Amino acid sequence: MSKRPNTPATWLPAAIFGGIGLIISVVGWVLVLQQAALLTRATSVEGLVLESYVETATSVKGPDSHVARVRYRYIVGEEVWENDRVFPHDIRTSSRRSMRRVAQRFDVGAFVPVWVDPEDPEASFLLKEMLWLPYVFALAPMIFVLIGAMVALPAWAVPLPIAALLGPLWWHERGLPEAMPGWMQLVYLGLMVLALVPIAWKRGRRLVLPALCLVLVANTPPPKVPVGQAASVSLFEFDRAADLEWSVVNDGVMGGRSAGFVTVEAGSLRFTGTLVTQGGGFTSVRARRDADLSGMAGLELRVRGSGRQFEVEIDDGQRVYGRNVSRRAPFQSGAEWTVVRVPFTALRSTIFGQRVNAPPFNAARTRGVGIFLADAKDGAFRLEVDYIRAYAD
Repeated sequence: MSKRPNTPATWLPAAIFGGIGLIISVVGWVLVLQQAALLTRATSVEGLVLESYVETATSVKGPDSHVARVRYRYIVGEEVWENDRVFPHDIRTSSRRSMRRVAQRFDVGAFVPVWVDPEDPEASFLLKEMLWLPYVFALAPMIFVLIGAMVALPAWAVPLPIAALLGPLWWHERGLPEAMPGWMQLVYLGLMVLALVPIAWKRGRRLVLPALCLVLVANTPPPKVPVGQAASVSLFEFDRAADLEWSVVNDGVMGGRSAGFVTVEAGSLRFTGTLVTQGGGFTSVRARRDADLSGMAGLELRVRGSGRQFEVEIDDGQRVYGRNVSRRAPFQSGAEWTVVRVPFTALRSTIFGQRVNAPPFNAARTRGVGIFLADAKDGAFRLEVDYIRAYAD
């Protein structure tokens, strides 16, 4: 067992060295927690892309920095907002190519999900992704903390500052680790294992590799079952958290006055509002859902409503002339619950309501589903949806 150095000249610089690393790590974890909290409370609305480009800042002392900018318009309540932020926080890089790839993901004139902070509607972004930079600030300084602790503390006390920092973060409702990417969970748990194993106990180091292997096995996803083997595939049952993130797109982004509202409660989706044909004449609700519907023949919906004709929309990511292609097919609603089937062969390919020649619908690349109302009739409407599924022949 090693002893604490006898002179301040030996252990004081190490303590300062480790303390600085600890402070930087705490700042990093604060940024991680803030980012996780923002992504958790953000809600989705639909926005219209107005402009997409790469912004460059020239530096005389170093390389230029670049950031992707996508200007978009969205509506929260009755107010119209505009923003150009893509990520929850601005990310600048010296690679213009990487930022160009980000900007090219958003076509001008396309409708996209916009993530909005309900506490501050002006704070919005397009990509709901955990950024890696706060993790660097949180994890990298732990190396300096460990080195400083090994010099300034006796061996049995080395794990204490590491465990004191990492332990509470791990156990705090388990919300943060579950939001991490899988590889980051491995790094995180690996540091915890290193922190909790006494450095002076040489045999204890042998536990690190088996522990990390167990974590890797625990994070291995189950094998995927080919969708085509099922008789039907459930897309939305409206009884899970993942089924609640529907957003409204009204014609207000194009100057219209239609108003649509969506709620999910009691196991069904309710789409209500008023259609105004002058100035626009459409309203819609949409949700993201990545699925491989190979082998399926179409969509099945159980609906009831006000007797108006709606359209179901499926997004497969197809683009023509640089714009997203909308795949739609009509269905009729009635006062009683009715099961309607919309075959994929009935889907029409349109851009801004105009039919276009486009490749056939690619069921294997399904990205989202929407419900559209544009029946050229002024007045209130109502539609309830009990479920949305894909059916086979």
